[in-house]
Amino acid sequence: MVILDRLDELGAGLLPEDPKARAEAQLFEELADTLINGFVVASRWADERNWPRAREAWVGDEVTVADVALFGQLHSLRLPMTEWQAEVLSRHERLSLYLDRVHEATAFRSHDSDS
Repeated sequence: MVILDRLDELGAGLLPEDPKARAEAQLFEELADTLINGFVVASRWADERNWPRAREAWVGDEVTVADVALFGQLHSLRLPMTEWQAEVLSRHERLSLYLDRVHEATAFRSHDSDS
């Protein structure tokens, strides 16, 4: 809301003057930010049709901090405590292969000379 308030101060005219209409506009803005945005972002990753473009645009072929951050969130949906989400995620072959690749690349390996 800080950005929206600042735009209003600058005269962007995005917030109605009427208090009731202003509150409703702010509620819909919050709905877009918190609920709809999450769906849009998730659809880029979870929808098999969008995955190749999202992967190419944001991640690339080398494992980077972007992969680690995404992996941490998405892999948590593969755990037993989120059984339904794990089943849904498993249906997305490309996403599953990506998560498997990052998991393998970031797995802890002992560097002891005895092993």
